[in-house]
Formats: sequence, structure tokens, C-alpha cells
Amino acid sequence: MACGSRASCETFRFVHPSLTELQQAYARGDLVIFAGAGISAGAGLPSWAELVKRLVAHARARGVAEHLLLEVDELVASLQFIDALSALKDAMGGPEFCSFIERQLDDSALPVPPAAKAIAALSANLRAVLTTNVDRILERALAGQWPTFSKATLDVAQRRGFLLKLHGTLHERNTWVFTRADYDRAMYADPQMQTAFSALFHGRTLLFVGYGLTDDDFDQLLARVRALSGDQPPRHFAIVPASSVRAYKRKRLESAGVSLIIYENGDGSHRELTELLVAILPPSERGSVDVADPRRVVRNRIPGASELAQRIADERSENWEIKLFSQLLSDELAASSAERRDLHFGVSFGPPDNLDPKAAISWMSTQFAASIRNIDILKSLVNTGLADAMGPPGQPGDAYKLVYVANRIGQVYREMISWTLRWRRVQTDEAFRPTLQLAQLAGHRLIDRIEEWNQRIATTVREHFEGHNNLPPGTTINLGLVVDLPEGWEEQMQAQMEHLRRRFRW
Repeated sequence: MACGSRASCETFRFVHPSLTELQQAYARGDLVIFAGAGISAGAGLPSWAELVKRLVAHARARGVAEHLLLEVDELVASLQFIDALSALKDAMGGPEFCSFIERQLDDSALPVPPAAKAIAALSANLRAVLTTNVDRILERALAGQWPTFSKATLDVAQRRGFLLKLHGTLHERNTWVFTRADYDRAMYADPQMQTAFSALFHGRTLLFVGYGLTDDDFDQLLARVRALSGDQPPRHFAIVPASSVRAYKRKRLESAGVSLIIYENGDGSHRELTELLVAILPPSERGSVDVADPRRVVRNRIPGASELAQRIADERSENWEIKLFSQLLSDELAASSAERRDLHFGVSFGPPDNLDPKAAISWMSTQFAASIRNIDILKSLVNTGLADAMGPPGQPGDAYKLVYVANRIGQVYREMISWTLRWRRVQTDEAFRPTLQLAQLAGHRLIDRIEEWNQRIATTVREHFEGHNNLPPGTTINLGLVVDLPEGWEEQMQAQMEHLRRRFRW
């Protein structure tokens, strides 16, 4: 909420209907907070994705076979972090795997983050806090005032004021839940845990915080929630950043009775999450809550940027704009590595699309139009968007605009991979074969051009902007992308479509 030119105003941005229900549940003593990895990430601990990335680097340095790590990369690309951790544990061996994780998740030297402080501030009337984090951030925030359990007890649903660590605690490795085998033996196979979760789900109000909707462990929780929902599920809530919300996941959550409270997180600090938690308190108690972050906050945190991209943006060395864009674009393309391999090996999941000739002509017309639209979007991003993001000569660029352009080019890249795979699944009259082949040729050509362009930019950065190889002032670098589809492709495609329309009288 912007205050504009008024001399004073109350900046209370959370006029959300769900907030009143949370306040009422808290006042009744029925609110249970379910805390995810995002709470601990606020202290500087790694997210699921970052933990896996560090494990892969460690495993590679220890000489783990590259083909095993390639499999892990594919699992990470599809956000299957639990299976990625399972594969890493098998490849590294249990002792090495556990020792590394224990070092990475040791929070003893880290400050308690603001969101954890806000949860602790609610402890006077919270029913309980459940967490999938193994670190001790929440224990430290609660300052030992609550008992902590690593396993459900028979009376856990009747208890008040406790911390239940569903995935174990850091210094008791036998309690950890990281791998697929751990999940199979722990939360959902334990009858006491099932009973406790069911009682809490049906009898209390659950509030999920610190989860992204793409988190693998949240998918596991959501599966359990859906299993308990029935036709009229009780109403629960999840506070999530806007960047993680996708229509399909939102629909799945809401069908299970979980309503989303969405907040903006433009600077990456999750400050509004903390404010939302504090807003659950009665107004008279909010002013006394100290949720200050003792860490030196990094300014201009770039949402979604990798650690290396963020470092480039923070350091702002000479020619940082092209270095940052190169890293961002490489990250975007790397995120689609599994789908790119699908295309290379002809892997296309799902049943074939069996279309009669007239339906096939209609479908192909739509797909043809989509390809032209993607090409136009790509041209606009490169010719206009990138030039604007890089800034006029002699003036600094805009990191957020560079993120936007790289992200949208990555989106076109992913869409063209999906588009090309869709043509592979079509089964129709043999007369359509030349058209199908022509379409796939164009898709491959555009994907290759984006990859070659990314490599050319990376080579330019490596040869001219790293170390002491900076170019003389006034040198112009051409970042143009040549979208050269096969010669005459558009005309051939249109001619093929016209031929098919005449033949099948469409």
C-alpha cells in the first residue's frame, strides 16, 4: 500500500479475508503452524535445490561417477529433490552423505531469521508448530520454552505448545527424512503419525509457511492433505510468495481445502511473510514483537537468481550487464536440460494424439500460429527488451530487466521444446508426414539457434570480460540473435497446409 504524499498513514497491506480467520483460530488456541525450508533459508541455510547442488559439487570433487551425477541433474531439473537426494546417498555412501548434510545445515553460527522470530512471538496461543526442517532454528527461536519431539506420541493431537519435527533433528541422523526410503518408513508409514496428522487436520486450523508450491516435500504433504480431505475438507491456509504460484498447483491446494494467502517478494527478503505472521497477533501485542534481522541485508536481491548471478549483480564490476545476462540465460537453459534431453532422445510422455485428418488440420493451424508468435516474442525480447535492459551507452543497465528478458527467452526455449515434442506425438493420415517433419525441423532449428546464441555470449564474456581481457572503451559487442528458420520454411508450411485442406476438403 503506497502512502503517496500524505504526512502519515498506516501501512497495513494485508487486508485479506483469510487473515481474519487466522486471527480467530489463533484466539481460540486452534492454530497450528506448519513450517518449511523457507523459514530456515531466511537464516542463510540452503534451500532444497541449493543443498542438492552443493552435494553434487562435493560428490564430483570426491570422484563420484559422472553418469550417476547426470541422473541427479535430470531429477533436479524436474524438481524431484527427494529422489535426487536418494540417488546422491547411494552414490556417495551413507556416512559421507550424512556428514556433509550435517555440516551444511548446522545453524549454530547463524542468526534466528525474522520469520522464525514471528512464529515464536505467536507461541503464547499457538496450538503447535510442525516442521519438516531438521535444523535447530525454531528451537532457538522458541528459546527452549516448548518441548520438541522427533516422533509423534499417542496424545500429540491433545497436547498444546510443542514443536514436532516430522523429518527429524540435525544431530540424530536416525531420525532424518531426506530420501525416498526415509519417507517410506517415516511420516506416512507410521500409524501414530497418521493418527496425529489426521486429528490435527480435522480438528485444528493449519497454516503452511516457508513452502514454495514447487517444493518436493510440500508435494508429499499435499498428497497427505488430499487423502484426508474428502468431499468437504476443513479450511486451512498457506502463505506463499507470488512467484511460486501456478494455476494447477493452486487448484490442487484449494481442492484439498488449503486457501492461498499470496504476498509479493520483489526484494527477496520475504519481509511481507513476517508482517503477515505478526498481523495474526492482537493489535495490542504487535508493537512489542522484535523481528529485526541482525544480518547485513544484501540490497537489491534479485528474485530467483542463482548464487553466481546474484554475486555478479552485487559486485557490479566493469561490463557486469553482459556478464549477468550471460549467467542468467545459461541458468535458464540449464533448468530445461531434462526436457532438452527428452527432445534429443525422442522421449515424449503421454499417449499419442490420434487425430482424424480434419482435426489434424485444425490442430496444425493452431500450432503453426503458435510458432510464429513465439518467434515474434523472441525477436521483441532480443531486439527491444535486451537493449533496454542493458541500458544506453555509458549508463548502467537494469538487473531486474535483465532477469525478465532472460526468463522470458528461457520460456520461449521451453515452449519450443514442448512444441516440437507435441508434433512427435501426432498420429494421423500418412499424407501429413511431410508437414510433421517440416514442423519438427523448424522447432529443432530455433532451439539450436538459442543454444548457439547463449554459447556465443558466454564465449564473448570469457574471452573479453574476464580477467584482464577487457575490450577498449567504445567497443561495440553485437548480441543479435539470428532467427533463421530453414529457408522458405514458412512458405513451405503454408503450401503443405493448403494442399492438405484441398485433399481432405477442410
